[in-house]
Amino acid sequence: MKKIFVFIALALFALLSCNKENALPDAVPAQICFKLLANHPEGTKAVKSGWEAGDAIFVFFDNVAAPKYLKMNYDGFSWSYTEMDGDSAGSLGLSNGDTGIMRAVFLPFGRSLGVTADGTGFKFSEIQYSYYLTATLAYTVEGNTVSGSFDMAVPDGFVQFFFDNPLASDGVASLREAHVHPVGIKSISAAGEIVQKDLGGGELLPGYAYQGGYLFSGVLQGGAPGVQTEYNYVLDDGAAKKRAYAYKTMNDTGSSGRAANITGLQWMADMEMVDLGLPSGTLWASINLGAETYYNWYGDYFAWGETSQRREPHTWANYLWGNGTDDFKGITKYIIDDGYVYAGAIDGKTQLDPQDDPATAILGEGYSTPTAEDWLELWSGAYVTFTWTSVTAPNPDFPDCFPKLTSRVYGFRVRSRSNYNSIFLPATGRWISDTGGVTSRGKDGSTCYYWSSTLYAFPNSYPRTYEAYCFNESKNLFYYDATVQDPTSDVALSLNSMPHQGRLYGLAVRPVKHQ
Repeated sequence: MKKIFVFIALALFALLSCNKENALPDAVPAQICFKLLANHPEGTKAVKSGWEAGDAIFVFFDNVAAPKYLKMNYDGFSWSYTEMDGDSAGSLGLSNGDTGIMRAVFLPFGRSLGVTADGTGFKFSEIQYSYYLTATLAYTVEGNTVSGSFDMAVPDGFVQFFFDNPLASDGVASLREAHVHPVGIKSISAAGEIVQKDLGGGELLPGYAYQGGYLFSGVLQGGAPGVQTEYNYVLDDGAAKKRAYAYKTMNDTGSSGRAANITGLQWMADMEMVDLGLPSGTLWASINLGAETYYNWYGDYFAWGETSQRREPHTWANYLWGNGTDDFKGITKYIIDDGYVYAGAIDGKTQLDPQDDPATAILGEGYSTPTAEDWLELWSGAYVTFTWTSVTAPNPDFPDCFPKLTSRVYGFRVRSRSNYNSIFLPATGRWISDTGGVTSRGKDGSTCYYWSSTLYAFPNSYPRTYEAYCFNESKNLFYYDATVQDPTSDVALSLNSMPHQGRLYGLAVRPVKHQ
């Protein structure tokens, strides 16, 4: 009886110490005990700096057919081991004397993933675009035991970013930066080689919720590692998009320190619609169409009625609503009776159709280029103040000189008289036909040029099919009287005195939204 008790005790000890089949056949094969450890890399840039309860490591053996693998589970104190046959417990079928190479993979946010066969290799149930830890280790099954210690490491090139957000949850946030590629494990070959999937530069890095914030990671490309580089971030935290930039030297995850915390960067809205307290309720965009705030204040330059920026000189021959001749009389749309004979018929159109409005075409329904009346409401000075000022920004004409943050962009700060909200209108200059480039912009003496959606067709002036109203203002050129509180007074700006430009020129667009 005592011998039976000892035998039972030994059997129970074996069950606790080694992996065992779910269902034992009559002929019980020798049990394989796993005594494997994993060393978390020290001194890395990872936010995660050690093993945590619930972590799982997937171990693949080069002579064990897919989808069989070993799963190591950490409970906060030690590792346990489960032989897996795909998504369920099984047997690896190892025997004494077997030798080979083990590949260990740790996915920081993949503890619940399954493994399936990918031909003769393996693949996870989903690709996680995040950094990962991996290591290989030679093994020999001796005395029904596989033992060893993995020195886990992050593959070369991975960088990590952390953004504080106490409400962070998976599947919400994303980060975009052209130098950082989202990279994940596509598959693992039968020989244990990792095959990565690279989505390319500028693609979205998913944000994984971790310790009160979002962790983003990807592979740093090109000559960026170890070199001062301009980084432009676009963050979507589920509530709004915002942008920030940094000029810094960034190394990969294998360097000392923690992940780059980008919370404290000067984040600015990708585009916000600002209430300036206007009687009409019109909301004005915080930035120009096509702008990337803080790096590029100016945005794109559009010929009137075109929905994309052109790089070639703005001539009548290149104009969308022309017949290809270098003559304004070749216009084919938006034609009024102004005494000239045009290539197109008189259609009487004086407002851009939605499909020809760049703000509507790019941003969608509800957004538009301001009408002439929208500009007049703003420009009158009755409801807002205009202050010539400047903002600090990278040198717009010399992107390679990014560290020179003393460069300034000049323009108008437009501030509501009622609620004190404001927008900044940079002095954009204009893209004109005879030079094929943008005139002086952002300087203390530069001029603001912004399109309206209204053809120059005021009945009490000399109407012109080939021109459209615009906002045209500078430090030394004021069309409005800042002291006037009544926009209907005789000295207030009107359509009769509002500036206008040739439709072929490239001007900036500041979108609006009508309530």
